[in-house]
Amino acid sequence: MPGYELDGRQRRDLRLAISRGYNPVLLDQTLREHNLYDNDVTQDSIFNNRINSLIDVFFQKGLLIELCRVLAAERKDNEAVSSAILRVEQWLTEALAVDHVARAW
Repeated sequence: MPGYELDGRQRRDLRLAISRGYNPVLLDQTLREHNLYDNDVTQDSIFNNRINSLIDVFFQKGLLIELCRVLAAERKDNEAVSSAILRVEQWLTEALAVDHVARAW
């Protein structure tokens, strides 16, 4: 697990972007096509609960940046969704870099 925490605003923005750009079937299909499907993610019938679980599991496994890149690329035709996901990915990348520098000290 990364040494930084996922900011509440970033979490909300990512959850909203995923919910606007995907439905449960399409999200699962995208995850499977990119070998990112994870049985640790809940299959809750409430889509926002599934998205929250997806974010938590991928963050804990250190794979949230990769997930963001894949989801944004798959929605490149939807500028609002893609750019929102890429903003979160950029924030995560910067937070990871700061975390690595802090650990080096």
